Amino acid sequence: MPCKNSEYLLVACALLTGSLAVTEIALTTAASQLLNGQKTQVAAALPHGILHADPIFYAGVAIIVASSIAILPSILGSVFRLANRCPTGNFRFFGMAAFAYLPVVIVETVIGLTWHASVTSALPQLLVNELVAGSGTNLYYHGSMVEIAVVVNGWAVFTSLVLATILERKMFKATQQEQQKISSPVYLTNEVKDSYEEGI
Repeated sequence: MPCKNSEYLLVACALLTGSLAVTEIALTTAASQLLNGQKTQVAAALPHGILHADPIFYAGVAIIVASSIAILPSILGSVFRLANRCPTGNFRFFGMAAFAYLPVVIVETVIGLTWHASVTSALPQLLVNELVAGSGTNLYYHGSMVEIAVVVNGWAVFTSLVLATILERKMFKATQQEQQKISSPVYLTNEVKDSYEEGI
């Protein structure tokens, strides 16, 4: 049987992954609420004022979907494993979740750390830009600490998924080897046969 310590480590890693994924969803939701608040402020401050931030919004939707997907193998790797010792196929779920999560967190990182929103209004654009600059408003997404937390926690989720994939694959191979040993026939050598016959 695979080492119990490795199994407990995998369960702990699965629980950690699920917790981080739930945290990522909560942080992204909070960032979306802050963005909606900024849109409301712009609309109130400028005539027909609009804060354009579609890229970060869609990136947030994608990270929520990817984090929801990451929760599934976390449940399979913790609750199901505790109920049914050593289900051999779970590492595929962790691997697929990590594969799906990577491009999403990369896009979230690029947009969140380098892009910015824009403001338009019925006023001339040069005047709008001056008003925004004069108000001290930071249109860069990384100006929000919540957005920074989303990016950092997103990479923590991906790292945890990769670690869980490695642990699950290791236990899968160990289980397969153990099953092969059990099912392999035992052949007696001539010396063993002679000793057995002499004993009879």
